[in-house]
Amino acid sequence: MTPTTVTVMWSVFGDESADETGQRVFAVAAVIGSEEVWESVERQWTALTGDRVFHAARWESEFADDPDRTKHPTNLEIYRKLVELLTASALTSYGIALDLVKFREVFDDVTPEACYLHCFSHVVGAISRNAPLQVKQGLIKVTFDRNSDTEYNTGQLYHLFAKYPEWQEESPFLDEISFASRKNPRVQVADLIAREAMKLLDRSLANKPPRRSLVALAKTQQFIFEARTGDYFKGWKAALPLLEQREGMSRTEYVQWLETHRLIDSWSTKMRYLAWVTARNPPTLKTSNGGR
Repeated sequence: MTPTTVTVMWSVFGDESADETGQRVFAVAAVIGSEEVWESVERQWTALTGDRVFHAARWESEFADDPDRTKHPTNLEIYRKLVELLTASALTSYGIALDLVKFREVFDDVTPEACYLHCFSHVVGAISRNAPLQVKQGLIKVTFDRNSDTEYNTGQLYHLFAKYPEWQEESPFLDEISFASRKNPRVQVADLIAREAMKLLDRSLANKPPRRSLVALAKTQQFIFEARTGDYFKGWKAALPLLEQREGMSRTEYVQWLETHRLIDSWSTKMRYLAWVTARNPPTLKTSNGGR
C-alpha cells in the first residue's frame, strides 16, 4: 500500500508599526504557524477581543482619558491576556525595527516605502531561513496587512524573492503573496508583534527598559526581535559597491536601462531592474555551510 502524503499548510501573517510621529522608529513583523495552530489562536483571540477590531496602538490608548475609568484598565488587561495567549501558543515570529533618524542620516533620500520594503524583505527572509526547522512537509502562504501605498511593490519584491533558487530549495513558499484587512485576527496578531518590536527600539533610544509584554514574548525564544540603528546602516552603505559588483549592477547601466525602457527612477523600476539583473546573473548566495 502506498503511504498517504499529508500536506500541511503553514501561514505567515505580517504587519507594520511606527511611533506616534512616524519619524523615530518603524517596524515590520511576520508570524508563522500551521493552520491548526492559527485556528486555535484565532478562536481564543476573538473570544478576548469580541466584535472589536484590534489595533495594538489604539487599543492601549483609546480609553486613557475616557470618563469611564474602567475602560482603559480593561483594555490593558485584555492586551495582557492576548500576550499570554501568544506565549502559550506554537506560533513563532520575527520582528525588525529601524531607527529612522539614523537611517536618514546615512541614506538622505530614504522614503517611508523604502523603510517598509527593507523591513519586509528581511522579516520574510528570516522566516524563510528558519522555516526548515519548523516545516518538514507542507506549503507556506504569506499574507500581509493591506496597504495601498506599498502593496504593489511588496508583491513585486516578494515575487522576485520567490524566484531565488536558494529559497525554493529551503522552504516551500507559494509564489503569490496575499493582502488582508485589519479585520483578520491573524493580521491583528502580527500587528501586536510589530508594535512590540517598534516599542522595544523606541524605549531603548529613550533609555527606558523593555515592556513586560516584550520580555514575556522574547523569553519564549519563539518571538525574535531585532533593532537596527546607526552602525548597521553605515555597514550596509559601505557594502553596497561590493553588492553591485557581485550582482553585475552599475549605476551607469541602470540609467541606460531606464532610458531604453522609457521609465523613471522609482522603487518599482529599481525592482524591475533587479529582476532583470537577476535573470541575467542568477544569484549564488549559498555558502559551504548552507548559510547566506
